[in-house]
Amino acid sequence: KQLPPGRVNILLMGVDGRAIDPNTPERSDTLILFSVDTIKKTAGILSIPRDLLMTVPGFGVRKVNAAYAIGEFNKLPGGGQALAVQTISRYLSKNMGGSIPNKYYVTVNFDGFEKVVDTIGGININVPEEIDDPNYPTPWFGTEHVHFDAGWQHMDGATALKYARTRHADSDFGRIA
Repeated sequence: KQLPPGRVNILLMGVDGRAIDPNTPERSDTLILFSVDTIKKTAGILSIPRDLLMTVPGFGVRKVNAAYAIGEFNKLPGGGQALAVQTISRYLSKNMGGSIPNKYYVTVNFDGFEKVVDTIGGININVPEEIDDPNYPTPWFGTEHVHFDAGWQHMDGATALKYARTRHADSDFGRIA
């Protein structure tokens, strides 16, 4: 879809849905706000920590990633996407001054992430330091051992997903980096 002229905000939500567990509402574990100005030809990006506390309209103060799950579980109009967009837009407008309109969003689950990366032929990532994660969460709610050497690596979709999801950092800020 072509974007309208002017500044447009697009919320990218990476959700943690698993085909093995279709009855559990997904959470938006990755939240990235893209701001694109189609006239000035500028863009900005804001990564929102999933554990940041925000007021979810009608549901009180929660971790922001809960907004998506609440919208899905309660079958609200527009589902989890609409409630997450509304929650983040209100928070940013209140805390950053002025109105931060946001009516566009993209939602990607684990399978979609892998397919996007595979479709473009994989991605090159410079792993800043060795990562050894003996407790990587599997799609079957178990764990497995994953390891990444430091330095440049070409990753397919499945490997890039493991890299993005590994608990190699001690906080959301580390995972965002």
